[in-house]
Amino acid sequence: DQGHAAPEIIAADSDAFVFYAVLLGVRAGDKISLRIEDAEGKIFSQNASPIDKNRARQMLYVGRKIPKDTPLTPGIYTGKVEVVRKNDAGEDEKFSKVRAIRVE
Repeated sequence: DQGHAAPEIIAADSDAFVFYAVLLGVRAGDKISLRIEDAEGKIFSQNASPIDKNRARQMLYVGRKIPKDTPLTPGIYTGKVEVVRKNDAGEDEKFSKVRAIRVE
């Protein structure tokens, strides 16, 4: 979905860091995972959601609040969404999208 663009740069002292994805045409049985990795490549936040029924549009998010006394470490963070779906042969097919955000 090409909705509102997310900022390319966020402040290290932001109140929260959230990565979201709007998916079109999800199917029952799809496995969707979202993950944010910090500037050091460590998992900052993650979530996995199995889809229970077909949906024309599904919005999912992952993230967390940022304590005022512990700002984000500056650098490049990445958000990734991955959809795993069984094809007609019963094999897993993966679709993914990655977005980079700079924290300053």
